[in-house]
Amino acid sequence: DSSFVLLFDVSRQGYQAWREALLPAVVTLVALALALMTRKVVSDGQQPRLLLYSRVASIIAGIGLLGFVASLMYTWDEFSDLRQALNSGAYRITTGAVTELIPERLDGHPPESFRVNGVRFEYSSSQVTSGFHRTVGVGGPLREGLSVRIADVDGKIVRFEALTKN
Repeated sequence: DSSFVLLFDVSRQGYQAWREALLPAVVTLVALALALMTRKVVSDGQQPRLLLYSRVASIIAGIGLLGFVASLMYTWDEFSDLRQALNSGAYRITTGAVTELIPERLDGHPPESFRVNGVRFEYSSSQVTSGFHRTVGVGGPLREGLSVRIADVDGKIVRFEALTKN
């Protein structure tokens, strides 16, 4: 007797791509702190040359803030769209054995790819997505010949199940 075991579901996984916004957030905070510190020194009448540094740090903080907001908006929109598609049934189901598996190397190249019933899937561990992207190199479950059932939306895997023998 065999049954499918759920290995990934975008709805159950939750919104995790927010982590991609951490770098612009850190840049924003560091630049803002530098801008405020240099402005304090400038307002005390010391080092008028620091005014330039303060303005540059303020510009960098603004750019970092824009990057932070844009990153959150992009990743939330993608997560929300994928979750909605999964919950409404607007996805394609592909079932069969994994073939032509090309694992991603530890350096990230080439992206991991495989076929199931002639349908090709591709992703990378460094890809910013809410879809499945856990590669073999970082402990992903794929292996040649594994029987799977995959739900995808425009090639992004929103649910991933593997057949196990009971």
